[in-house]
Formats: sequence, structure tokens, C-alpha cells
Amino acid sequence: MNDNLLRLEYIPLSRVMLWDQNPKLHDLGSLTESITKYGFKDPPKYEPELNGGKGGIAAGNGRIITLRMMRDQGHPRPGGIDEDDTTHEWAVPILFGVDAKSEAAAKAYAITHNNLTMAGGDYTPFDMALMYDETYIPLLQDFDLDDLPVTVDAETLDALCSGGGDEPPMESDSPIGSLVWRPALNKIRSVRFLSIRHWRASSKARDLVLFKDARAACDPGIVEKIAIEISLVIGGLLGTHLGEFQVTTSYAQESTKHFATHIAKEVASRLGLSFVKAFGDRPASHHSHPGDWNDREQVQTLVGEGHYILIDDMATSGVTLEQCVAALSSCVLPVVWVYADEQQ
Repeated sequence: MNDNLLRLEYIPLSRVMLWDQNPKLHDLGSLTESITKYGFKDPPKYEPELNGGKGGIAAGNGRIITLRMMRDQGHPRPGGIDEDDTTHEWAVPILFGVDAKSEAAAKAYAITHNNLTMAGGDYTPFDMALMYDETYIPLLQDFDLDDLPVTVDAETLDALCSGGGDEPPMESDSPIGSLVWRPALNKIRSVRFLSIRHWRASSKARDLVLFKDARAACDPGIVEKIAIEISLVIGGLLGTHLGEFQVTTSYAQESTKHFATHIAKEVASRLGLSFVKAFGDRPASHHSHPGDWNDREQVQTLVGEGHYILIDDMATSGVTLEQCVAALSSCVLPVVWVYADEQQ
């Protein structure tokens, strides 16, 4: 067998080993949609040196997680996925061969494989770091300088470690409770949006109480901290296009403090952008389920076409986001400070 050539083998899904230190974040909803629509056409790469020599997937962990989720939820077996003759479980194509000579080299390949998807454009190392959780920088720090991933040199690593003057916050710095710093693109209903933090499953109930208290109080200190986080991510994402946008928020409820409006105004101030009130206020309601809106008046839009950053404090059913994005009929970047998808 020639180890300098790649080979493709179908492996039972339950036998595929993930990389247990993988820092990459995944949009499982979009991966599910893609695999369902186009089939499974991107085989993961196995590296035997990962996981302390026990082996694991270097590139494609998110795809394996998605396949397992689809299987458990009763999805039909997608194109590209076989069925094992003995166990009758799903079998996934895995790439073997051209293996890394050490665990450090296998990890470096995994990071490089991810980062190269953003190379060649205007993305900075800080933009690339948004693909990962809080273990990304410590993982890079464990490399010898000669073993760093192709997309990370010593200068880049120093900048990431210092934060370049704007170090991304971590869980311990959460303005409310122990929410996880995890900027990510998500999809709920028909809307794709950017979220900044996610609920931690083990403390969500407690953090939700703290969040509701903070929302009711509209504490200026908490508003400022949330606005700093949103501004940090938006500024890096939009770059030179930032000045084309105005900041707005979802409709407020009559006779209530609107937490998201305070946050949006602070974000606009920090980014040097205009804040505009895009929607008329709505009658107060204690529900956000889609059925609650059936008998209520349509959203009143107060602005014309343009480029808008639409900010909300939290996403639940997604009805508010969907209605506001549809009503604007413009170039809209929806941003939600905290969100949890179905898998959390």
C-alpha cells in the first residue's frame, strides 16, 4: 500500500473518530441543508496521529456531527452515504493516506485546512479566529514556531494573543451570567443572522433569569458591554464597507423600555454610524410564537431602502427578525447578541 497516495474507504458512521480538541465552530443547520440538497460530496480526512496517536478526523468533523444528527432525527440517507452490509448503519466516505508525521503536524493541517477557506480575500487573522471557540488561541500557543499552521506565523500569533488592542471577550467577561463568546452565522426560519454569544446548556435557566432582569432594568453598564462586543465583531466583519450602513433595531412595544434599542444606539455611537428608527411601535405582547402574530397588524416601516445593521438582544422563535428583515426590503445584516440553536 502506497502511503503517498490517497484512498477512499466507506466506514460505518459510528466508528468514525472525531478530533477531540477541534476548536472549529459549525453551522449544523446549513450543513444539514447542504447535504440534503446536494448530497455528501466532501469526504473527511483521517489523520492517525490525532488524539494522542489514537487517530481522528482532521478535516470534516462538522460534517460527521451533522450526519449523526440527521441519522438520529430520521432523515433519509443522503446521496454519497452508503449502508453497511453487516450493521445496516450509514457508512461515510473517509480519505486515508498522505498522513502527517506527528500529532503537531496533523493539528497544523487541520487548522490550515479551515483557514485557507478565508485566505485570498480581505480577511484578517482576527476574522479567521471567529470560526473557532475559545480554545483556538491556546491551541496555537502549544505549537513550536516551526510547526505553526501555514496561515499563522509568529507575528500573527503574537497579535492574536495580545488581541491587537481589542481582545475578544471570553465567558468570564460575559456582561450577563456565563454566556459563551461564540460569534457565528445562524439561520432561523427564513433569516440568516449573526449572533455573538450562546447560552451554556448547564446554566441557561439561571442565565435566562439574569438576562430578563437586565433587559427590564436597561442597565447602562450592561448595555455598554454588550454594545462593545457587537461593535467588535461587526467592525471586523464589514471592514471598509462599514460606513455604508445605518443601525436600527426591531420594533419596540408600546410603553416599555426597549433593551435592544439602547444597545443599537450605543453600537451606532461606537461605530460612528447613524441610528434610525425603522419601525413603528407595536402593541405590547408577552408572546413571540408565530401564532401570536396572526391577528396583529403588519409592521409599520418608517425608512426607505438602504443598508441596515438590524440589532436585537435575543432570538427565540425568529418571528421578529423575519418580519423586520422582510419589511425593510433592503440590504440587511441582522445581528443578535445571544442565541441558542436546536442542538444546544
